[in-house]
Amino acid sequence: MLGLALLGSLGVAGCALQATPEEVVYRLEATPSRPATPPHGQVEVLTPRVAGSLAGSLGLRVVYLGEVIRVDEASGGRWEDPPAETMERVLRTAFLPRPEADTEGPRWRLQWSLDQVEAVVPAGAADPVEARVLLTWTLRRDRDREDHAAGVVLEQAPVPAGAAPADLVLAFNQAVTRALERLVMAVAQATRTP
Repeated sequence: MLGLALLGSLGVAGCALQATPEEVVYRLEATPSRPATPPHGQVEVLTPRVAGSLAGSLGLRVVYLGEVIRVDEASGGRWEDPPAETMERVLRTAFLPRPEADTEGPRWRLQWSLDQVEAVVPAGAADPVEARVLLTWTLRRDRDREDHAAGVVLEQAPVPAGAAPADLVLAFNQAVTRALERLVMAVAQATRTP
């Protein structure tokens, strides 16, 4: 569900106290379901590579498409934690060994990158129409030099017309959850193929 918190603060200018505007802090909540068949062996989730301006970014990114592509941040709020950090925590939790899982199998290393987490505004439009998440990944056995499996995950979630910031956050949550769910299932399946 949508997580948000209001933070208020006071600023000091000279000797007079002034109220600063309240900032809304949104929590990216992604809860992919675990695969029906767990991975064969143990999966180590490596720290993601993050596309340039996404690294450490707390703003809700909005990309305006047109002859010139412009990247901005939605006004009125920010993420509680950078999306890459939140997604890394979720993936590590998803691949924690289960008591009934086959942990005697090989050790795997999941290398992944976060290439997009953005709301898209098409040319000629004023508001975002979708939230988009793009991940790329490779999976190797612990000591192998070659990739065992690789893939790209692109997920989108519609943003309703005239959406409030909370609706935009909900669309991000849906797109990120589905992207991580697809990644977890693809990796679990790849560990079971020769």
